[in-house]
Amino acid sequence: MLSPSKRKETDLPSRCDIALAEWTEMKNQLDELVSGISLHYDYYDKCSEESKQLLNKIQSVEADINQFNDDIAKVNDDIRQIEEQLNERVKGVKHIMSLATSEERVEWHKWMTN
Repeated sequence: MLSPSKRKETDLPSRCDIALAEWTEMKNQLDELVSGISLHYDYYDKCSEESKQLLNKIQSVEADINQFNDDIAKVNDDIRQIEEQLNERVKGVKHIMSLATSEERVEWHKWMTN
């Protein structure tokens, strides 16, 4: 049988091998975790960049919609002005027609319908 001091000396290399194997296993696990975290950060960066691009597109579309709404408002204003001008002309024509004789009205009506 080996003396206690000899047993410790012979156990030392095997304990070192065990410790080294455990350390290697933990290092490999740590490397896997770091790799996984790196992948998550890469994915986050990609998503963040895509989100920024989408936000820019949304803001661009919103600006286009606002410009379109401004254009529609201008067209509506133009239409209102034209309606007002036409109403004034109709009033003028009605006034002139009220002063015209019935023969003049008949002639004017024939001229307008041809």
